[in-house]
Amino acid sequence: MTNPSLKLALIGDPHLAVPQAADDPLLEIDPGRKLHGLSQELLAGVISEINAVDNLSAVVILGDLTRDSEIFNHQRVSELLAGINAPYYLVLGNHDLGLERGGVVDKIYPGIERLDRGQFIDFYSGRGLPQGSGYYRADLPGPCSLIVLDSSMSPQDRQACGFKDAGPDDGWIEPVQLRWLDEQLEDLQAAGRRALVFMHHSCMDHSPAERPGHVLHRTLKFWQLLNAAELNQILRRHGVPAVFSGHLHAQCVNAEDGLVNVVTSATVSYPHAWRLLSIGQDSIEVESRLLRSIPSCPELQSSSREWMAQGMTDIILQKLRDIGPLARHLDALGEMVTRSQWWPRFSDGSLRGFRVDPALVPKTDFVSNLMTQQIVQILNSFGAWQDSRPDPGQLSIPLDDDKRREAFRLP
Repeated sequence: MTNPSLKLALIGDPHLAVPQAADDPLLEIDPGRKLHGLSQELLAGVISEINAVDNLSAVVILGDLTRDSEIFNHQRVSELLAGINAPYYLVLGNHDLGLERGGVVDKIYPGIERLDRGQFIDFYSGRGLPQGSGYYRADLPGPCSLIVLDSSMSPQDRQACGFKDAGPDDGWIEPVQLRWLDEQLEDLQAAGRRALVFMHHSCMDHSPAERPGHVLHRTLKFWQLLNAAELNQILRRHGVPAVFSGHLHAQCVNAEDGLVNVVTSATVSYPHAWRLLSIGQDSIEVESRLLRSIPSCPELQSSSREWMAQGMTDIILQKLRDIGPLARHLDALGEMVTRSQWWPRFSDGSLRGFRVDPALVPKTDFVSNLMTQQIVQILNSFGAWQDSRPDPGQLSIPLDDDKRREAFRLP
């Protein structure tokens, strides 16, 4: 592409955390998946790389700015964001509401203020939030406008949404916001402007586990907006080419009927990628940039990949400990999951062609073997899913509706 009319940088899920002591026992609450102890260096490193991009029009931070909306973490992240050499815009994420989550009550800093939605909006008003709201429109120089949606759910939202099993990390867009979106998109179409839409949650599947019937469906359903079909109908009606989101901590892309959903991985998690969008007359070019080093971890990519592989293995083994026949095979199962690099490859978008190497599958008794094969099938289902999806690292999204549907003709 020559002479793009607009360049945007995307930062995903910083989850910034400032330790409250030399050895803060509450800091690392999600080892492997979120490197809270490195979060300040990681965000500072990404901002430094973004500041080196010539002719950058704006930066969008895709939500989950802090560990869990602690005021001292917001104060620090706002200091770092102020160092961006371009206008920047914030998306509100589920960890920006200071919500109560099952199993983490003992990991909340006692006596520390945690911002809710209204306090978050007040805190960032005029510094990332331009209109005193969690959802807004921002007209950029040239023919493009940003539409930022608020997809996170407070307890009041969960009572109103009609989804009885909605949890604190699920996403939903209330009816008044959908009506506002419809009006804004109609206005932009009439003015001949292009809408670029951003929100925290994804608006379509990015794994087989999000489809009903998959054994992990209830575990991972919180990735996707609960009323995604309603939102996507509005977006397609107005010819919106793409929605850009975070939340999954992975490099992902999917498309349905001409609408593309691009997910950017978390700054705080492997592969520590950010994205550069170059918008021209005919297409949006999406490029992934990897943060490869920070002062305290020169070999960031390889080290973080191993931390994530082991961290996900530990999570899986915790869930398998109570399954009697498998309990005595946990070490071998753990080695299989870790050495397969399943979750790091999902996170960096390289899962295409993935199948667990049969040599890694432990030899067990008959009953345990049946269960082990089920685990292997679950891991392999992610690879089979990715086989038919585009490469999330380098992506070209045509702005013409027909060309986009043809380019992203997926099963």
